[in-house]
Amino acid sequence: MTITTTKNNGCLTLELEGRLDTTTAPELETVIKNGLEGVDRLVLDMEGLAYLSSAGLRRSEERRVGK
Repeated sequence: MTITTTKNNGCLTLELEGRLDTTTAPELETVIKNGLEGVDRLVLDMEGLAYLSSAGLRRSEERRVGK
């Protein structure tokens, strides 16, 4: 998966390309964690994803809430 990040006026936009699944979800999680300082809005642009696994989303959500 390729992640392109853009920060503008407190908004972090992540443009995702490729596959989001259990293998690539940790990469997305790391990019989000490292980019949140000074951010009050997060935009995930998933238009470029060829595959989106519910397991990949679930893993990211579990890590976000500390499970």
